[in-house]
Amino acid sequence: MNNIKTRSGMLMTRGVMKMKTDPPSFVCSVRTFKHPTTNVTVSLHPIPNIASRSFFNAMAEQVHLDPKFDIILCEDGRLPFVEGSAEARKAQISRTIFPIFSHRPVVPSTCTKFEGLTTRDPAESRMAWMSVTQTMSPGVDPRARRAVERLESYPPGTRAVCPWNIYHNVYFSDKLAELGYELIEDREVVVIDQKQILGLVVMMFVVSMLGGMFVVRTLFGM
Repeated sequence: MNNIKTRSGMLMTRGVMKMKTDPPSFVCSVRTFKHPTTNVTVSLHPIPNIASRSFFNAMAEQVHLDPKFDIILCEDGRLPFVEGSAEARKAQISRTIFPIFSHRPVVPSTCTKFEGLTTRDPAESRMAWMSVTQTMSPGVDPRARRAVERLESYPPGTRAVCPWNIYHNVYFSDKLAELGYELIEDREVVVIDQKQILGLVVMMFVVSMLGGMFVVRTLFGM
Protein backbone atom coordinates (compact mmCIF):
# COMPACT_ATOMS: atom_id res chain seq x y z
CA MET A 1 0.00 0.00 0.00
CA ASN A 2 2.81 2.40 0.86
CA ASN A 3 4.41 1.65 -2.51
CA ILE A 4 1.18 2.54 -4.30
CA LYS A 5 0.87 5.78 -2.35
CA THR A 6 4.48 6.63 -3.13
CA ARG A 7 3.98 6.08 -6.85
CA SER A 8 0.76 8.08 -6.91
CA GLY A 9 2.52 10.85 -5.04
CA MET A 10 5.34 10.78 -7.57
CA LEU A 11 2.91 11.36 -10.41
CA MET A 12 1.56 14.35 -8.51
CA THR A 13 4.97 15.82 -7.79
CA ARG A 14 5.94 15.52 -11.46
CA GLY A 15 2.99 17.74 -12.34
CA VAL A 16 0.97 15.06 -14.10
CA MET A 17 -1.97 15.01 -11.72
CA LYS A 18 -3.11 16.77 -8.58
CA MET A 19 -5.53 16.16 -5.75
CA LYS A 20 -7.76 19.09 -4.83
CA THR A 21 -9.50 19.52 -1.49
CA ASP A 22 -11.99 22.30 -2.21
CA PRO A 23 -13.98 20.68 -3.63
CA PRO A 24 -12.42 17.19 -3.32
CA SER A 25 -11.36 15.99 -6.76
CA PHE A 26 -8.51 14.70 -8.90
CA VAL A 27 -7.30 16.91 -11.75
CA CYS A 28 -4.87 16.45 -14.62
CA SER A 29 -2.73 19.03 -16.37
CA VAL A 30 -3.53 19.36 -20.07
CA ARG A 31 -0.52 20.97 -21.69
CA THR A 32 -0.08 22.45 -25.16
CA PHE A 33 3.34 23.10 -26.70
CA LYS A 34 4.23 25.07 -29.82
CA HIS A 35 7.48 25.15 -31.76
CA PRO A 36 8.49 28.77 -32.48
CA THR A 37 9.95 27.94 -35.90
CA THR A 38 7.63 25.32 -37.40
CA ASN A 39 4.49 26.45 -35.53
CA VAL A 40 3.65 22.78 -34.91
CA THR A 41 1.42 22.56 -31.83
CA VAL A 42 1.22 19.46 -29.65
CA SER A 43 -1.51 19.03 -27.03
CA LEU A 44 -0.91 16.36 -24.39
CA HIS A 45 -4.13 14.75 -23.16
CA PRO A 46 -3.37 12.50 -20.15
CA ILE A 47 -5.60 9.41 -20.04
CA PRO A 48 -5.82 7.66 -16.63
CA ASN A 49 -7.33 4.20 -16.25
CA ILE A 50 -10.28 5.57 -14.26
CA ALA A 51 -12.05 8.89 -14.83
CA SER A 52 -15.48 10.37 -15.43
CA ARG A 53 -17.07 9.65 -18.80
CA SER A 54 -17.17 13.39 -19.54
CA PHE A 55 -13.39 13.53 -19.07
CA PHE A 56 -12.80 10.60 -21.44
CA ASN A 57 -15.15 12.14 -24.00
CA ALA A 58 -13.35 15.48 -23.96
CA MET A 59 -9.85 14.03 -23.98
CA ALA A 60 -10.06 11.08 -26.38
CA GLU A 61 -13.28 10.92 -28.39
CA GLN A 62 -13.23 11.72 -32.11
CA VAL A 63 -16.29 13.98 -32.02
CA HIS A 64 -14.48 16.38 -29.65
CA LEU A 65 -10.97 16.14 -31.11
CA ASP A 66 -11.69 16.14 -34.84
CA PRO A 67 -12.66 19.84 -35.17
CA LYS A 68 -9.65 21.07 -33.17
CA PHE A 69 -6.74 19.02 -34.51
CA ASP A 70 -5.21 17.90 -37.79
CA ILE A 71 -3.70 14.69 -36.41
CA ILE A 72 -4.66 12.52 -33.43
CA LEU A 73 -1.55 10.52 -32.55
CA CYS A 74 -2.62 7.49 -30.52
CA GLU A 75 -0.59 5.43 -28.10
CA ASP A 76 0.69 2.10 -29.44
CA GLY A 77 -2.11 -0.47 -29.53
CA ARG A 78 -4.77 2.15 -28.77
CA LEU A 79 -5.99 3.05 -32.24
CA PRO A 80 -9.80 3.36 -32.33
CA PHE A 81 -12.11 0.62 -33.52
CA VAL A 82 -14.12 1.21 -36.68
CA GLU A 83 -17.90 1.46 -36.30
CA GLY A 84 -19.74 -1.73 -37.23
CA SER A 85 -16.89 -4.10 -36.41
CA ALA A 86 -17.15 -6.79 -33.75
CA GLU A 87 -14.44 -5.07 -31.71
CA ALA A 88 -16.34 -1.79 -31.86
CA ARG A 89 -19.54 -3.40 -30.61
CA LYS A 90 -17.69 -5.01 -27.70
CA ALA A 91 -16.04 -1.69 -26.83
CA GLN A 92 -19.37 0.13 -26.87
CA ILE A 93 -20.96 -2.48 -24.60
CA SER A 94 -18.02 -2.31 -22.18
CA ARG A 95 -18.18 1.48 -22.14
CA THR A 96 -21.91 1.37 -21.36
CA ILE A 97 -21.44 -1.09 -18.49
CA PHE A 98 -18.22 0.43 -17.11
CA PRO A 99 -18.27 4.12 -18.13
CA ILE A 100 -15.59 5.18 -15.65
CA PHE A 101 -12.91 2.92 -17.13
CA SER A 102 -10.73 3.82 -20.09
CA HIS A 103 -11.83 2.22 -23.39
CA ARG A 104 -10.57 2.54 -26.91
CA PRO A 105 -12.71 4.97 -28.91
CA VAL A 106 -15.00 3.97 -31.78
CA VAL A 107 -14.93 6.07 -34.97
CA PRO A 108 -16.65 6.02 -38.38
CA SER A 109 -14.75 4.51 -41.30
CA THR A 110 -14.47 7.98 -42.86
CA CYS A 111 -12.30 9.27 -40.00
CA THR A 112 -8.68 9.57 -41.17
CA LYS A 113 -7.04 11.73 -38.50
CA PHE A 114 -6.06 8.94 -36.11
CA GLU A 115 -2.47 7.69 -36.43
CA GLY A 116 -0.35 5.22 -34.48
CA LEU A 117 0.93 1.67 -34.24
CA THR A 118 -1.53 -1.22 -34.00
CA THR A 119 0.49 -3.24 -31.47
CA ARG A 120 2.19 -2.43 -28.19
CA ASP A 121 5.09 -3.89 -26.21
CA PRO A 122 4.17 -4.36 -22.51
CA ALA A 123 7.84 -4.05 -21.58
CA GLU A 124 7.80 -0.46 -22.82
CA SER A 125 4.89 0.32 -20.50
CA ARG A 126 6.89 -0.95 -17.52
CA MET A 127 9.96 1.01 -18.61
CA ALA A 128 7.98 4.25 -18.88
CA TRP A 129 6.29 3.70 -15.51
CA MET A 130 9.57 2.94 -13.75
CA SER A 131 11.16 5.98 -15.38
CA VAL A 132 8.53 8.19 -13.74
CA THR A 133 8.33 6.54 -10.33
CA GLN A 134 12.10 6.28 -9.99
CA THR A 135 12.60 9.87 -11.23
CA MET A 136 15.09 8.89 -13.92
CA SER A 137 16.74 11.82 -15.66
CA PRO A 138 16.72 11.71 -18.59
CA GLY A 139 13.56 9.65 -18.75
CA VAL A 140 13.36 6.29 -20.52
CA ASP A 141 10.22 5.88 -22.62
CA PRO A 142 10.80 4.22 -26.04
CA ARG A 143 7.11 4.45 -26.95
CA ALA A 144 6.88 8.19 -26.34
CA ARG A 145 10.30 8.72 -27.94
CA ARG A 146 9.04 7.25 -31.22
CA ALA A 147 5.95 9.44 -30.98
CA VAL A 148 8.06 12.58 -30.56
CA GLU A 149 10.12 11.58 -33.60
CA ARG A 150 6.87 11.27 -35.53
CA LEU A 151 5.68 14.66 -34.29
CA GLU A 152 8.94 16.16 -35.52
CA SER A 153 8.19 14.88 -39.04
CA TYR A 154 4.87 16.71 -39.37
CA PRO A 155 4.66 19.70 -41.74
CA PRO A 156 4.72 23.27 -40.39
CA GLY A 157 1.55 24.46 -38.73
CA THR A 158 0.24 20.98 -37.89
CA ARG A 159 -2.06 20.80 -34.87
CA ALA A 160 -1.50 17.44 -33.16
CA VAL A 161 -2.96 15.91 -30.02
CA CYS A 162 -1.65 12.93 -28.06
CA PRO A 163 -4.31 11.20 -25.89
CA TRP A 164 -1.84 8.91 -24.09
CA ASN A 165 -1.73 7.11 -20.77
CA ILE A 166 -0.98 9.52 -17.99
CA TYR A 167 2.55 8.32 -17.16
CA HIS A 168 3.86 9.07 -20.68
CA ASN A 169 3.25 12.79 -20.22
CA VAL A 170 6.38 13.29 -18.14
CA TYR A 171 8.65 12.20 -21.01
CA PHE A 172 6.58 14.09 -23.57
CA SER A 173 6.81 17.35 -21.63
CA ASP A 174 10.54 17.06 -20.96
CA LYS A 175 11.45 16.03 -24.51
CA LEU A 176 9.33 18.65 -26.25
CA ALA A 177 10.88 21.37 -24.07
CA GLU A 178 14.33 20.00 -24.88
CA LEU A 179 13.55 20.24 -28.61
CA GLY A 180 12.61 23.89 -28.30
CA TYR A 181 8.83 23.64 -28.02
CA GLU A 182 7.34 26.33 -25.82
CA LEU A 183 4.57 25.71 -23.30
CA ILE A 184 1.69 27.94 -24.39
CA GLU A 185 -1.09 26.49 -22.23
CA ASP A 186 -1.29 24.48 -19.02
CA ARG A 187 -4.83 24.03 -17.78
CA GLU A 188 -6.34 21.78 -15.15
CA VAL A 189 -9.20 19.45 -16.05
CA VAL A 190 -11.21 17.53 -13.44
CA VAL A 191 -10.67 13.79 -13.84
CA ILE A 192 -13.14 12.69 -11.21
CA ASP A 193 -14.98 14.69 -8.54
CA GLN A 194 -16.24 13.90 -5.03
CA LYS A 195 -19.62 12.58 -6.15
CA GLN A 196 -18.05 10.31 -8.75
CA ILE A 197 -15.45 9.07 -6.25
CA LEU A 198 -18.24 8.06 -3.85
CA GLY A 199 -20.05 6.33 -6.70
CA LEU A 200 -16.89 4.42 -7.55
CA VAL A 201 -16.49 3.30 -3.93
CA VAL A 202 -20.11 2.08 -3.84
CA MET A 203 -19.70 0.24 -7.14
CA MET A 204 -16.51 -1.48 -5.95
CA PHE A 205 -18.27 -2.49 -2.72
CA VAL A 206 -21.20 -3.98 -4.64
CA VAL A 207 -18.89 -5.83 -7.02
CA SER A 208 -16.86 -7.24 -4.13
CA MET A 209 -20.05 -8.37 -2.36
CA LEU A 210 -21.35 -10.07 -5.49
CA GLY A 211 -17.99 -11.72 -5.99
CA GLY A 212 -18.02 -12.97 -2.40
CA MET A 213 -21.52 -14.38 -2.79
CA PHE A 214 -20.46 -16.20 -5.97
CA VAL A 215 -17.49 -17.78 -4.17
CA VAL A 216 -19.68 -18.90 -1.26
CA ARG A 217 -22.26 -20.44 -3.59
CA THR A 218 -19.51 -22.21 -5.54
CA LEU A 219 -17.80 -23.62 -2.45
CA PHE A 220 -20.85 -24.63 -0.45
CA GLY A 221 -23.46 -25.17 -3.16
CA MET A 222 -25.85 -22.66 -1.63
